[in-house]
Amino acid sequence: MPPPDHRDTLPPEIEAAIADAGQALVDAWDSALRSERTARVHAARRQDAAQREADAWNATNPPRVPVIVTLDDGAQVATFTRSIAWRICDHASVLVDGISGGYLLSRCRIDLSRGGAVAAECAINLAAAYHPHRENAP
Repeated sequence: MPPPDHRDTLPPEIEAAIADAGQALVDAWDSALRSERTARVHAARRQDAAQREADAWNATNPPRVPVIVTLDDGAQVATFTRSIAWRICDHASVLVDGISGGYLLSRCRIDLSRGGAVAAECAINLAAAYHPHRENAP
């Protein structure tokens, strides 16, 4: 005689509750995977946007360009960049004189009153003269 099947001994409402709980676990797992994939896609898009922002800045603004930086308290400081821009996490940043750490490009603007655009153009032309083999120098 075969061993008894214990599943036959469970009441139907228990069987239904087990099936519902199992399906809820499967649904939660699927939702978590979809959320994780979506988060990764959004993070990659933010990182790509930050890299594009840094590349665009670097294409027209070499280091030592005069800028006005908006500090955390809203105060504005006239200074110079001391690096090219780079992507860190989801943001484009640049080093500036007199302030430790990188500052968001969104808080930096070229100081036209101190020749920011002219300085950037001269630096780009100078870099092109020293690197004529490079297209789009610097």
